[in-house]
Amino acid sequence: MTGKWNSNAEYDLGFYKLINRVLGIYPLECHEIFSTIRMIVVLTINWIMLYEQAIDLISGCGKTEEIIESIVGVLSYPVAIAKIILPRYYWRNMKEILESAVEDWSRNIDTAARKTMMEWVAIGRFIFILEITSLCMLLTYTTISHFPFSILNQNLLENDTIDRNLPWGSGCWLPPNTSNQVFLIVYFATCVQQIVGSLSNMGFDVSLFIILSHMCGQIEILKVDRGMGTDATMFDPSTNPQKVYREFINRHNHLLNLCNLFERTFNIIILIHMVLYLGLVTILLLNTFVAWYYQNIAMVIKAVFELMIIYVQLFVYCYAGEKLTNQMENLRDKVYSSPWYTLSKQSMRDVSFILRKLNDPFHLTCGKFYRMNMDNFKNIVKVTASYCSVIRLMFYD
Repeated sequence: MTGKWNSNAEYDLGFYKLINRVLGIYPLECHEIFSTIRMIVVLTINWIMLYEQAIDLISGCGKTEEIIESIVGVLSYPVAIAKIILPRYYWRNMKEILESAVEDWSRNIDTAARKTMMEWVAIGRFIFILEITSLCMLLTYTTISHFPFSILNQNLLENDTIDRNLPWGSGCWLPPNTSNQVFLIVYFATCVQQIVGSLSNMGFDVSLFIILSHMCGQIEILKVDRGMGTDATMFDPSTNPQKVYREFINRHNHLLNLCNLFERTFNIIILIHMVLYLGLVTILLLNTFVAWYYQNIAMVIKAVFELMIIYVQLFVYCYAGEKLTNQMENLRDKVYSSPWYTLSKQSMRDVSFILRKLNDPFHLTCGKFYRMNMDNFKNIVKVTASYCSVIRLMFYD
């Protein structure tokens, strides 16, 4: 790596570094043994949680709320596992992207370019903090609302029969004669499993958005730091136009290669995410209407929080995908608006080459066939809204 971590790089990429180091998939450490150990521990925890939720669902025991939670777990934990395995498999792709991002903060850039980069940093950090805050609120609620406070008023060595619920699922896999002490250990272990699963899933997504927002910023400043001024009618006499365009070509090829590496690494993850989460949204909408029908306000609030987190995850990919596509297309207009008509024939040929290159747009896709953009995000919301209409008819007509 030619660039070094400075204060700006830490401010921009620090959250990404933190989440991915915890999960054991931080690209700059994937060759280290302790990173591999962390990844194995995280995968093991997710697999155990998936197994427990599957047992709960197969057993069919528990309240309606607990059965819904088991379905949510069975649908969401495979996504979390995929978000650990695939980035680890493609870690060299992410290593190249991350090294480029660190190097970007080590380059000499002008004030306008730095301001643009910081604007994108602010967007990435805002989405990250919003999602993590919502996630913390949900985890805090599930932990406190299910905690068996009555156990604390008894002798923990006695096996008195009390109402004991885990923070997630019904816990049908627990033996009926489990002591209170063991149950408390299992309860807190389940809380840890929830935290790890949430970081593997939602935490990973919003940390990834930080990388996407940085890439958006780099494409945008390509119009600024390569001499493509909007008001210029001719190049400065001291400037070599051919050199300017050649530098633009090299920088554009570099950024396009990074975008393609990202697409190659995550299109399968996005596909798995979309398929399972659309099913998850359907279940949560059904759960919301059931809770509202029976006036269970606490369950309604919990389901709304879960839906909000899921929609933010989908929004992250669609928003970033559209911004990357639009900014790549805007480069074409910016190049054509430059004073290319004042150049030599050789330089004009360079401009023609650039325009042909920019005619092939970049798209972030779901499994190489479904484009992640805001139009398709709206379509997803419309589909789920139609689910609401059908479910409402089931309950109220």
